Amino acid sequence: MISVKQDICYDSHCHLSPDINAEGYLEDVVPILSSQTWPINLMMTNHIDKQLLFSAMKDSTVMANRQIMFNVGIHPWFSHLYTFEDVDNIKDHKDFKLLHYRNVLDVYSRNRENPTEFDEVVRYLPFPFSIHKTVSEFRDILTNSEYRQRIDIGEVGLDKLARIPQSGYLGNPEYPGGGGLTNYKVKMEHQVKVLEIQLELSLSTCVDGIPKRISVHCVGCHGQMYGMLKKMDGKKMENNAIPAVVMHSYSGSVDNAKMLLSKLEKIHIWFGISDVVNLSRTDSGRLEKLMTVIRDRVLVETDLGIDRMLEEHGMYLRLIREKLVAMGVPEVTLLDNWREFVQEK
Repeated sequence: MISVKQDICYDSHCHLSPDINAEGYLEDVVPILSSQTWPINLMMTNHIDKQLLFSAMKDSTVMANRQIMFNVGIHPWFSHLYTFEDVDNIKDHKDFKLLHYRNVLDVYSRNRENPTEFDEVVRYLPFPFSIHKTVSEFRDILTNSEYRQRIDIGEVGLDKLARIPQSGYLGNPEYPGGGGLTNYKVKMEHQVKVLEIQLELSLSTCVDGIPKRISVHCVGCHGQMYGMLKKMDGKKMENNAIPAVVMHSYSGSVDNAKMLLSKLEKIHIWFGISDVVNLSRTDSGRLEKLMTVIRDRVLVETDLGIDRMLEEHGMYLRLIREKLVAMGVPEVTLLDNWREFVQEK
């Protein structure tokens, strides 16, 4: 069983930094994963950290440390990099790449249209990856890994407000650096398709009849997310098993939180709270009101790169914990919530 050191707590949602590479992984991440003394739940976002995290999940030395939990998934910020087409039979890669990105990207604001911007963005984007092949790889490690009980699904989700960076995606090693955001976003219908196939993965990769837990990113589309989870809630599970879904760095309303908790009968809903997204950027009065509703479902998370935090990781967690305690969530509740969350499997 994963233990919790009282003085440090746990991190229910953390990452590798977007600009991580193989050298940084070996120098900074492997030592952390091998020596970690309190629980962390490490997310996947794209094709780059997928390679590194798959390597970690197949490393018996790393996996010998039971404090580490892993996740597989495609973050909505990177969903445009994936296609549902059979890429193995594509003859004209240049034309297919251009057509793919025209189909999945949309203008963010009609008042800022730049006719040359699309070509500049696509210039740095890769030939799209097969989502079916990627999900097949996820399915294999979720069901066949020796350590499958410590591998879940995340970070996945929907984001209505995110714009594509000039580099095409965060951490693109092919981009020379610098630049800001473009006037393009990923079409919501494409994000929905990418999320649907990953939600289904939770229900079809059960371990001992228990579905995989899911860490969900949701910005600006909580009603749509509720609809997708409600559809998932209606599916009959083996042995009436109930999947756990974490609304990571929850940014929805109090009323939406109440609806998620009361209307989803076959899903255990949790709410991740971070400093970088929530506690430092949200009105304290609104957060205190939210805590009265979700206090028994709150999980502490940094939502930061473990290779950036390094020895300051514990400091970030203590800061979050102290702020939540000041808002009326007892420390023992935060610890009990984590214990319940990890014991749901």
